[in-house]
Amino acid sequence: MGTNSSLTRRWRPSLVTRPEPFTADGQRFLTDAGWMIAATILCGTLNAVQQMVVQRSLLAQGEYGLYTTLRETMAQLAIPLGGVQFTFVRLATRAGSSQMETLACLRTWLVSVLIFGAGLLLLCWCFADPVRSYFHLKSLTPLILTLLATIASLLLPAYMGILQASQRFSLLAWGRISVDASLLLGVVWGVTQVRPDALGGISGLLLGLLTALAVVVRMSGASGASLQSKVSLAALLRHGFPLTLGIGIPAFMLSEDIFVVRRHFADQIDGYAAARVAGRTLVFMTAPLIWVIFPKIVKQASKGGDRIENWSCLGIVGVGVLVAMGCSLYPEVLLRLLSGQRYLHYSQWVAWFAWAMLPLALSTVLINGLLARGCFEGLPVLLLLVGTYGVALRISNCTPATVICLMGITNLMLLGASWMYFHKARVGPPPP
Repeated sequence: MGTNSSLTRRWRPSLVTRPEPFTADGQRFLTDAGWMIAATILCGTLNAVQQMVVQRSLLAQGEYGLYTTLRETMAQLAIPLGGVQFTFVRLATRAGSSQMETLACLRTWLVSVLIFGAGLLLLCWCFADPVRSYFHLKSLTPLILTLLATIASLLLPAYMGILQASQRFSLLAWGRISVDASLLLGVVWGVTQVRPDALGGISGLLLGLLTALAVVVRMSGASGASLQSKVSLAALLRHGFPLTLGIGIPAFMLSEDIFVVRRHFADQIDGYAAARVAGRTLVFMTAPLIWVIFPKIVKQASKGGDRIENWSCLGIVGVGVLVAMGCSLYPEVLLRLLSGQRYLHYSQWVAWFAWAMLPLALSTVLINGLLARGCFEGLPVLLLLVGTYGVALRISNCTPATVICLMGITNLMLLGASWMYFHKARVGPPPP
């Protein structure tokens, strides 16, 4: 009897305490996600206010389509360099990584961005006439300011990645809020105090990005140390190239359509852009989950768990279907809130965008889960799908409605392919 009691005492604590590490991790995940969701809601509110001010100022001048095109030009230029933030997250989080290696890569990135920006400005100056013709510009000034804003926006993710890798998500949340607040104040100042056109909007955007960069550099604590580190270009390329390709997939799907519509349907670009902003809101709701899960997956990749991605996908499906249904039933409400009464006859496109973007929201979580685990074998297939979509937009005679439908079909195919590779990574051994 004494022996059985001894075995019971040794066995029961094991049974009771086994779930505790997961419970603690789950509570921390909910807390971290709560910080990022709260930050995203506040940032979304700040962005909505920014959009309302910009649209009400620029739509009356017929400049909103140009402003949107310049903003998407920034997004397109950042696609080849889009994995920067997650590169620094992996460098700073993965086992065996040293602080000096991360700081060396940070300095390399700073130098590379400055060289890249100088090259863009030189090309813009050398090919001024074709560039003005392509963007329908009277002057190169808006585009030059856009390129300067692009340089600032490319410096920002490196410091945000170092901040994210620390997994101090309360500080990271305030960092995100400070960025969007700076952009709001800058853009509102530009369109209300400088001039109510695309040039004023881009001028304010540049000022906001410079302010945000100064704040985030201060919060990350990496301002002085990076300048004392040696350059390690090979390490940066080794870690960053596959991440850049993967992060560029959702970014490309979010930005490519506006260029085709502007080129072939310039008379509808303002209404299309207004409906596009309203319908794409769903994708940006995935941001808080991705910011939380990426460093956690990197740190726990060797354990082979997939619980975080599963819960994230379930949450996105639930919220996404509700948002898409709301956009289908009441599309005029969101469009009226953002754009006023002028473009209500484009309200049917709001629902189309919402449903077309729902698969992309899910794909984004799965793709980032694969990247965090270091599973890159599915990237060629995903890039082939995205490349085919880009070619199809360029060579086909698409109407704006057809562009949205083609986008939705491609996003469904991306979801299927990313889920297949995610399932393969889940059942297979972890990557080295």
